[in-house]
Amino acid sequence: SKLYLPKKSLNYGTYEFTLKVTMSETIVYSSSSINVTVHATPLQAAITGSSIEPITRHQTVVLDAVWSVDPDCDHHCLLRYGWTCSVLHHETEPCVQLNASDLFNVTTPSLTINTDS
Repeated sequence: SKLYLPKKSLNYGTYEFTLKVTMSETIVYSSSSINVTVHATPLQAAITGSSIEPITRHQTVVLDAVWSVDPDCDHHCLLRYGWTCSVLHHETEPCVQLNASDLFNVTTPSLTINTDS
């Protein structure tokens, strides 16, 4: 005998499943238990845009995280995006001067930076 649970039918947490097997028309039985823990699947962050091509200072950079997903969510989960930027090998030096509210805690997945400024 098998027990099938549809995917996403259990919330996160630990569950104990117990099986009791009895002999027909007797009081003889045996049981066994197993604990099953359901964990959240890690978010999957993905950036598309100007990551490979060299650009000039006069181009606009558009980075898009639209392909970032929560694998545990079926429809329209609200993700928040926090962008940061620093000069490679000089992590304390910002690459552009942006208002912090432009980079952190935003609900739109795209970031546009004008490199001319």
